[in-house]
Amino acid sequence: MQIDCRRAHLFQIPAIIHRDIKPSNIIITAYNRAVLLDFNAAKYYSCQSTEDTVLLGTQGYASPEQYGFGSSSPQTDIYSMGILFRELLNSICYLLISWMCLTIEIKNTYGAKLWVERIDLYSIILSFIFGCFNYLDIQQLMPLCRRKNILIRLFGILLLNTMLAFELLVLMFVIESIFFPA
Repeated sequence: MQIDCRRAHLFQIPAIIHRDIKPSNIIITAYNRAVLLDFNAAKYYSCQSTEDTVLLGTQGYASPEQYGFGSSSPQTDIYSMGILFRELLNSICYLLISWMCLTIEIKNTYGAKLWVERIDLYSIILSFIFGCFNYLDIQQLMPLCRRKNILIRLFGILLLNTMLAFELLVLMFVIESIFFPA
């Protein structure tokens, strides 16, 4: 999307591009309003510039043009907001998974044993997520996950997830047999 420079002068105030939108630069006030902080990297938008003179922004939130591929524009901040919303959605998913696992009721299981099973279920689900999305580079544990053939790579991820779930189940059974003998 291109911005029409001929109409930009009608607004009198040049657009300010923040260029460093990330969670640590946003606070919620006592009146439940989001406030953007840290305007050190901000600049006024100019239609004439073809590239940024200084490469700024936080890795993971900065748009491609902030790495020297073009000039910052209002779309730069829109890109950062998209990354921010993706993180928010991921956080909500993790909270939902945590709530589901830690409130589950298991028949004829009470007290500490119930908590051991809840935490183990939570660990299995998180290991599945970590294995699928290569969180903390966990796929390095399984050589099949690094193959170029997509079917072999998917099989490696499935095998990794199965291995992690099996290890966590064995750990749960060991803990239950030591601390909660039948």
